[in-house]
Amino acid sequence: MRQGETVIADRIPEATVLFSDVVDFTGLSATLAPEETVKLLGLLFSQFDDLALRCGLETIKTIGDGYMVTSGVLERRPDGASAVAEMALSMLEITETAGRVLRGKQDENSASIRMRKCRRMRDEGRA
Repeated sequence: MRQGETVIADRIPEATVLFSDVVDFTGLSATLAPEETVKLLGLLFSQFDDLALRCGLETIKTIGDGYMVTSGVLERRPDGASAVAEMALSMLEITETAGRVLRGKQDENSASIRMRKCRRMRDEGRA
C-alpha cells in the first residue's frame, strides 16, 4: 500500500469457509521425527485436497498444520454449506484413521490427531 498499491476487495453475499488445524500439533510433532511430521501432513493434506475436489470446493491455503477451503467464493453455490459440512465430517474420519495408524506406531501416551471444529459466517448485507 505504501508503494501506491490499491485495495482489492469483493463483496461475496454468501460463502462458507472451513479452517482446520491439528489440535496440539506442536506436542504431536515433538513426538515424531521431522520426516514423519512432514509425511503425516502430506498424507493428511493430499487426502483433504482429493476430498475438496470431490466435494467441488476451493482449496485456499495450507499453512503449517492449518488447512482452509471455501465454497461460494469463486462461484455461487446454493449447497455450499452442505458440501463444506460433508467435507468437515470426512476430514474427521480421515484424521481419526491417521490417528489410529499413528498410535499403532507409538506408545499409548503419545498424542493423537484431532481437528478443530469450523464455523459458518454469512454476510447479511450489512456494511
